[in-house]
Amino acid sequence: MTTTQANIPLDEALGVLRDALDANSIAGPQPLPSRLRRDEISRMVAVFQPRAIDGQLGIDEAHLSELEYAIGNPENPKLLDAITVWWGGDRYYVIDGHHRLIAYERKGIRGSIPVEVFEGTLDQAMARTAALNSKNRLPMRQEDKLNFAWRLTLASVNRHAILTPYRPPKMTPLFCAGVAGPMRRSHHTAQPRRASGAWVTPWS
Repeated sequence: MTTTQANIPLDEALGVLRDALDANSIAGPQPLPSRLRRDEISRMVAVFQPRAIDGQLGIDEAHLSELEYAIGNPENPKLLDAITVWWGGDRYYVIDGHHRLIAYERKGIRGSIPVEVFEGTLDQAMARTAALNSKNRLPMRQEDKLNFAWRLTLASVNRHAILTPYRPPKMTPLFCAGVAGPMRRSHHTAQPRRASGAWVTPWS
């Protein structure tokens, strides 16, 4: 079964990842895989899922049902779009495609599944997660975007902070504008980059 660390809070999850990266090679296995078994893909929901609530994956059952239907017969499954994974020092983590991975699990798919490996730092992987989810077929709510932007800011500015989810008291256009602006200006390291060097803005 796929390794899951859904109950680990954000500060502890970041510590686990940083320790693994410090103790092992940042570069993953070569050549980069195009397929992995489900048990080779781990989850760190608090870090790589913008829709996480208190470290728990917010599952959209309707979306999952559609994915399971698309997979079809487990004996002759139709494989979905590649899941994006990132090497975290000692294992691969899914950074985009949590619902697809769960759909494979529920259908009992035992063979390898398509993956696309993202290469970059931890901050870049988190930024990539935000960028991919912002244009995902399952739209992110404005509150999800603000919460994840807050996580990116705290993770970049203070590596040792006790990190808690940002919970706005009321979601209004004026409030959103007031929060997003200071977040962008809080620290120059709070704006992560893709591996290619292009800036990623998770607040859009």
